[in-house]
Amino acid sequence: MTVRLQVYDADNELVIESDGPITYLQGGGEIFPKLEGLLEGKHVGDTVSAYLEPTDHFGDYDAELVYLEDRKLLPPDIEVGSQIERSDDDDPDAEPVLVTVTDIQGETVVLDGNHPFAGSALRFEVEVLAIGEPEADAEGAFDAIDDEDDLEAARRGGLQFRTLKRTLH
Repeated sequence: MTVRLQVYDADNELVIESDGPITYLQGGGEIFPKLEGLLEGKHVGDTVSAYLEPTDHFGDYDAELVYLEDRKLLPPDIEVGSQIERSDDDDPDAEPVLVTVTDIQGETVVLDGNHPFAGSALRFEVEVLAIGEPEADAEGAFDAIDDEDDLEAARRGGLQFRTLKRTLH
């Protein structure tokens, strides 16, 4: 299925907009299950408005994933908004985790391991542009959004991201 996508936050501010078509495999588990279910059976030209609570996408915001780090232990060019991979020193088999720099105070850096959209209710506005057979080597654009360690791939795939306003609960 090929779609055009806009995503709004709870304040009705546009936070993601595709600047081109996005193709994914409907029924392949590449997008959020609730959104995929709402798109099932849709036809070219149909539009869907989907309201997703945090449990329907990247989960609730977890304050325990926010921690302080000594700036000397991080790359020298970090700034607020930078995203870096961190490994778990206690578990060498664990996958690296993408964290976002949310504040820098002198030699102390605040790192947030939550997905940027965790804890945020989102509204998806989706227009179906085409329906066709999947290509053997097709890779869904939504995979890039779901894969926290490669948001840049989503941008290259036609998505523009805007910063979400967030409050701690």
